Amino acid sequence: MNPASIEFLCRSTTGFGKIALEHLPSDLTAVGAQKPLVLTSKSVTRRKGTTHVINAFRESGMTLGIVDSINGTASVDTVGELAALYQDKGFDAILALGPHSVAHVAKVLNIAVSDTPGNLRTLSGNGKIKRPLNPLIYIPSGAGSGFETAGEASLDALSFSSPFLMPDKVVIDPRLMAQDSLEAVTGEAMASLACCAEAHGTTANPLIRSYAATAISLVMENLEPCLQPFFNPKAPRRFFPKAATNEKALAGLATAAAISGYLFSNCDDLITVKLGRSLAGFSSVNPGLLMGVLLPAVLEYRSGNAAGTMERLLLPMTGLDNYCATPKEQRFDQVLSILRQLINGLFQRSDAAIPRTLSDAGISLNTLEQMTTDWPKPILTHAHSGNPMKQGDHHVRA
Repeated sequence: MNPASIEFLCRSTTGFGKIALEHLPSDLTAVGAQKPLVLTSKSVTRRKGTTHVINAFRESGMTLGIVDSINGTASVDTVGELAALYQDKGFDAILALGPHSVAHVAKVLNIAVSDTPGNLRTLSGNGKIKRPLNPLIYIPSGAGSGFETAGEASLDALSFSSPFLMPDKVVIDPRLMAQDSLEAVTGEAMASLACCAEAHGTTANPLIRSYAATAISLVMENLEPCLQPFFNPKAPRRFFPKAATNEKALAGLATAAAISGYLFSNCDDLITVKLGRSLAGFSSVNPGLLMGVLLPAVLEYRSGNAAGTMERLLLPMTGLDNYCATPKEQRFDQVLSILRQLINGLFQRSDAAIPRTLSDAGISLNTLEQMTTDWPKPILTHAHSGNPMKQGDHHVRA
């Protein structure tokens, strides 16, 4: 695994155990930082998210800077202004509090203010950042892309890829988990599930399999509680009713997303994630939802080269009792059946807002035909139709 540490500090909603945010001062002291700059958005401030962070530092003696104007329109010029503030005021660490856009700005800012040779344009690309950057802590505030913790960042036309872009720590606190749209919550969950299921089924690295199994279990356990408010006939379809927001379940999905970002940067050949991102250019559908559509076809396609290891996915998906009760030769078939039933159920209960197939996502066969030079044709055609590659009565069709 990458030298960047994976630490998930989840506050107990019962009041027992550690409170994640309150340990931030000691976490920063441990890495030699005393003056962090918090990057966040106006929406997080309006929800009192920054208030929780300020309270965590109240008795620490540390100076805390806050910029809450980060949004999806941030540019390289924005980073230049932030870098001048960071250096003029003597900040020595970055806390990224918020969604996908905040995480990307924080990573790019960290490149600009760390002791790296060159500038943002010369460092853009793959693997050009070759040394550790200043301390960076990521604090999610709700649904994201599933890859905020990955060793990648993009801003304007610049893209960066390096293991040193990964946050040094992720702090997940249920108090910060906010309501979001049906597509955003489901997209994050399916992106995490797709990334971790393919990694678990195709790698021989026991550490990666262990983290992937944890994330898979978190998605399977927490997706239904997170989505239940949407499927209440009296509730708004697009947003959570405020009183129904399940902070603990949302924190579970955020933890799975944090794991998936780290794993993606340690697994070079995850077809589901890369193909899902590529297809997003031909559809208005959330990329994570496309990854969920692709997952059964990708697993089935790759099972021939996985030396029988795909059957192990049943354990984190359903638990030890069911895994042991299922004959080994039937386990992978059950994995595929569970995934397709999950996708079918989401499609039906969301009134088709969540796609079952690439066809549902508005991607044509002609578009897919043009992509067969870069991607396996069986994956594209079967994900488009929803038909399993292996036929039989016990194989569920999407």
